[in-house]
Amino acid sequence: MEEATDADFLIHLIDVSIDNWEMQRDAVLETLERLKAHEKPTITVFNKIDAMPDPTEARRLVAEWPNSVAISAQRGTGMNDLMAAMIRQVQGLLGRVEALVPYSEASLVQECYNFGRVHTVEYRDEGIWIVADLVAEMRGRLARFSAANLHPPTRS
Repeated sequence: MEEATDADFLIHLIDVSIDNWEMQRDAVLETLERLKAHEKPTITVFNKIDAMPDPTEARRLVAEWPNSVAISAQRGTGMNDLMAAMIRQVQGLLGRVEALVPYSEASLVQECYNFGRVHTVEYRDEGIWIVADLVAEMRGRLARFSAANLHPPTRS
């Protein structure tokens, strides 16, 4: 659980087929609070909904818990909802950067591919023009080259 402190977001998987799942859920939440990871963005995944006696219970849980989904991993039920929640979460972590990276710092461009989604790379006389959606740490590393701090050269 200590890895939770370094994570950008958490996926809390809850097995609703066991009798004391609420107690186990609460124990995880208490542990996250002790680790000071309780404020991390979290997707709550209620798994094994096919084993619930009342199918409407899964809908109630999702309605009560923000940013949650109900799935049956075994049957594949709800997997599209889970993927959509994960995509929304990751996109929420990304921010747009437009920067002119000097050739002496070209390795930063490759790192942008590893830590986000690169939209544009142009090799110019002044450096490498990049437009990307990146995680906060990578945005910070590019801040000194950011278009907000520079005016990109006009294209001829």
